[in-house]
Amino acid sequence: MAKFCSKCGKPLVDGVPCDCEKQEVKEETEKVQTENKSASDVKQIGINIVDQVYKTIKKIFKKPVDTIKNDAKEGNVKKAWILVIINSVVFGLAFYFVLNNLINSVVMTANTLISAINTLSSFAGDSVGASNIEMKLPFIRVFLCLAISMFIGNLILVIIQKIVSGLIFRGKGKVKDFFIVHSSASVINTISIIIAAILTIVSVKISLIIIALGIVFYFVNITQAYIDIMEIKSSKLGFATSLSIILGYVVSIFVTLVIISVFVFSYFANMASNSFMNMPSSSSSSLTDILNDF
Repeated sequence: MAKFCSKCGKPLVDGVPCDCEKQEVKEETEKVQTENKSASDVKQIGINIVDQVYKTIKKIFKKPVDTIKNDAKEGNVKKAWILVIINSVVFGLAFYFVLNNLINSVVMTANTLISAINTLSSFAGDSVGASNIEMKLPFIRVFLCLAISMFIGNLILVIIQKIVSGLIFRGKGKVKDFFIVHSSASVINTISIIIAAILTIVSVKISLIIIALGIVFYFVNITQAYIDIMEIKSSKLGFATSLSIILGYVVSIFVTLVIISVFVFSYFANMASNSFMNMPSSSSSSLTDILNDF
């Protein structure tokens, strides 16, 4: 008695699989191959972007203007986003480190003063009983605030550059072009922030000088890149690029500082509120006890 395929109903030959089973195996094999190829393509794209980011970081201090111009011609928006995100993350980490060191320094000074007062009071036969102050910044909360603030500041800077140079002075280039140019140049600021954060251990003044030099270097090179890329009348070119970059910097820094200030104010206001709410009703509570609640 002839056998038939349970799936398609075709007659079967002993020992030979049905054609429909062969087709299913073929389709499954092709599906697996396609999935592997897609995963391989995604991995390769990731490797290429990382390699391009590394090359930009490596070349930006050797040939800054040429590097910025090449990135603009290349038009790789994905790499531009990565560079801006790196800049924002580095800013968040570096300035958390600086703020934390500053607060630790202030707390250390206050605790030294408290110890001196306790020592003097013990000699006088009176015990103040003041204890050391402890204050720590929450890493995740502060870091995210700083990083997001810097990220928004970068976008504002790009938009203002586009409005001033691109729209008002009719310069060549879309928002994407301005974004790519700024992202490449932001590598300069990223490196200067890293160096400045490390040097805060030695001197805050030196760190500020490094940051200032980074801003000047950024300004000079991005201006030259805009001169070569945008098609603006020579009589207006210098004014257009200078105004767009300076105004962009001022507004973006202002917005960044406002966001950070609001966060810091709200954070310490909440700390103070919680401290006073938890303050004992006893009149013997000291200022040190209140500060320790922070």
